[in-house]
Amino acid sequence: MRYGLFGALATAVHYSLMAGLLANGWFPVSASTAGAAAGALVAYAVNRKWTFDASHSTQRMLRFLAVAALGLLMNAILLATIHDGLIQSIMVAQILTTGLVFVATFLINLKWSFA
Repeated sequence: MRYGLFGALATAVHYSLMAGLLANGWFPVSASTAGAAAGALVAYAVNRKWTFDASHSTQRMLRFLAVAALGLLMNAILLATIHDGLIQSIMVAQILTTGLVFVATFLINLKWSFA
């Protein structure tokens, strides 16, 4: 439940930055990647403390950053694939992409990053 709540916060950061960058002429995948990176920083800070109740350690942070990097890559590939091939609306494509990346990164973080 907390992961979902804080995921919503990180997603709000992601989407807000993405929308601002799109409004300034950025390409969709670039804008989304920048937004997702900002959201990942927020996600680490809140999830480490309040979701997984883990103390800070370099190992945990590096694992989380590795998962965040994987999430950024998944976000870029999925968004490009979905937007270019299936759904014209960038925001609808991003919402679908976010859901898929959310599930994957939650499972990896649960089983590896904060274990």
